[in-house]
Amino acid sequence: MFLRFFAKCTLPPVNRFFIVPVHWNQRAGGSIFKGFKLKNAHARYTNAKPKGDIVRSLLLLFICLSGCSKNIDNAMTDKDLIEEFSGHEQSFKLLIDMITADASSLQKFEIGNDRVGEYRLYDEGWEKQYGNYVPLEVVLAEYSLTKARHQEYLKLLSNTNASVIERYNGSVSVVISTSGFLFGGCISLIRYDPKKLELTKPSWAQVYYQAKFNDNWGGETKCN
Repeated sequence: MFLRFFAKCTLPPVNRFFIVPVHWNQRAGGSIFKGFKLKNAHARYTNAKPKGDIVRSLLLLFICLSGCSKNIDNAMTDKDLIEEFSGHEQSFKLLIDMITADASSLQKFEIGNDRVGEYRLYDEGWEKQYGNYVPLEVVLAEYSLTKARHQEYLKLLSNTNASVIERYNGSVSVVISTSGFLFGGCISLIRYDPKKLELTKPSWAQVYYQAKFNDNWGGETKCN
């Protein structure tokens, strides 16, 4: 019974792998993990001992009960999404113009306080390849960005209460709120599509809100 309930509060199963958080990061609207490592857990699973399992299960159940309800209850609704966009519309449009110009030749590009393109920021520096850390100047040079341009992105993201902007195949998403991690996590985004925006509830979402601002703009909240 516990396992059936626990499955509803976590991310989709990863079969023989488990996720180990390696960095903790504060993001807009909540706290989420900054990076993950996947490890083969098959040997641990098959050789696991029952000692302490009940205590761990009860602890996970408590976290799931409190995390699921709290995050979903505080999720941004369609009215919240409309209000957020209306209050920062010009800044959102400027962000879309900037990332469209800077990433026109890239299939995918994202930028935020802890990321630029394929690079992620860790305590040791910026990393794209495991264990190879470089300074910010190297990262910006790879994407033909100046320090001033990078700071402009960060300032606009801060002004709009956003943490990340991502462009993928021409469509743009701006993350304006995140809460939780594995247990009842929610994410809210402002979405833009230069052709016509289509918003669809994903199959894994237990709670979903959407708001269409016009043919090209909209917002959505997804909670697992």
